[in-house]
Amino acid sequence: MLEVPSSPRTVATLLAATMAVQAVLGLVLHEQYRDVAWIKATWLGNDWVTLVLAVPLLAAALAFTRRGQGRGENGAARGEIGSSRGESGSVRSQLLGLGVLGYGAYNYAFYLFGAALNVFFPLYVVAFVLSVVGLILALARTRPIAVAARFVDTTAVSTREGQGGRKRPGIRERAVGGYLVFVASGLAAVWAGFWAAYVFWGRPTPVEPEAFKLVAALDLSLMVPALAAGSSCGAGIPGAMSSPRSPASRALST
Repeated sequence: MLEVPSSPRTVATLLAATMAVQAVLGLVLHEQYRDVAWIKATWLGNDWVTLVLAVPLLAAALAFTRRGQGRGENGAARGEIGSSRGESGSVRSQLLGLGVLGYGAYNYAFYLFGAALNVFFPLYVVAFVLSVVGLILALARTRPIAVAARFVDTTAVSTREGQGGRKRPGIRERAVGGYLVFVASGLAAVWAGFWAAYVFWGRPTPVEPEAFKLVAALDLSLMVPALAAGSSCGAGIPGAMSSPRSPASRALST
């Protein structure tokens, strides 16, 4: 029976190799892309970004977490992407790894569901699955409160009950939260506006309707909720996620 890797480090290593192979093959065998010219140019641009930025960043995150493990920084000597027990440098590398895993899931969803069927299709499937599995495994091993505590600039204030102090978002956290609110609101407004103009007033979409639907669907279902959830703590959006004590919102806004 095929054994599925259960370590975020193993999955991330396999993902880095898969992304590198896919990007190199895409650039070398660019004639295999069967899309129209502007979409083909998009795939080639994505391949360059993956090869020049995403793969080196993921490799660096793996190297730094391994170095942290060697120094015993994480207590349990796990040193995996997603563990939040290391020192601040190790935590930063783990967050970097999480970011690249998220990039992989988002990026390869476009290839998998949007690219015309081509010779690279199996690589898209593998990269997408590894990204999603790695992200799930890494997040399951993340302790949001410990991670957020290393980066959130907070100020102690008294509670109404007078039972000591609690922390509220500081200037940096609010600035980050406000930026995420701005980006999430902008994306939602732009895609909703184009959709309404097309459906109700018959105006053309910026690109072909099917291509527009794919991009809008991924942004509205993945990017906007993630940005909104991450911003809620820092920007003070009303609701459960906006509580300064909310571990999820503190980690996401970090």
